[in-house]
Amino acid sequence: LRWPILLLGLPLVYPAIIYYSTVSTYVYLKAGQLNIGHMQKNQEKVDTRELLLEAPKFVIPLAVVVATLIAGYSVMYAGFWAIISSIIVALIRKKTRPSLSNFINAFTKGAVGGAGIGVSMACISMLAATFTMTGLGIKISYGLETWSGGSLLASLAIIWTLCILLGAGGIGFATYIVISIFAVPALVQMGVPFAQAHFFI
Repeated sequence: LRWPILLLGLPLVYPAIIYYSTVSTYVYLKAGQLNIGHMQKNQEKVDTRELLLEAPKFVIPLAVVVATLIAGYSVMYAGFWAIISSIIVALIRKKTRPSLSNFINAFTKGAVGGAGIGVSMACISMLAATFTMTGLGIKISYGLETWSGGSLLASLAIIWTLCILLGAGGIGFATYIVISIFAVPALVQMGVPFAQAHFFI
């Protein structure tokens, strides 16, 4: 199923608000616990001009990603032009202009990181194919309904437990792929909409 990016983004607004509200509350309480008050006049002040000059390095690539996704382009397309825009923005100022050695190191780290992601995706694809071709995913889906006794709340609790156990010892994306293969069909059969079932996982 293909979903518009804005339709996928709307359900994420509420979790994002809850997340940042929780983080802000934690920082506020932790600062009070450590007796960290407001900045005094004799303390180092923030260089507003330098902050504004550095802001485009973060704002422009993010704006490129959002704009390209809203325009309907793929994630890979958006990521490619975000990288290009970040390089262009960095080249504008002499202070942030990377040297040739920095470029080589960046490409080396990117290749190593990409290789790791590629190996992980290959393993996930093999696991997903095993679940699909053998029918194991369907069997686990029916087993999930049996274990929960047809109760949606019990099913959500079981899926939540599996997500925590598998996610604690592995990659979050891999956990999502594996669990969504059998959990989403079971939740959909219980009346949960397709998008909400994926967002729960």
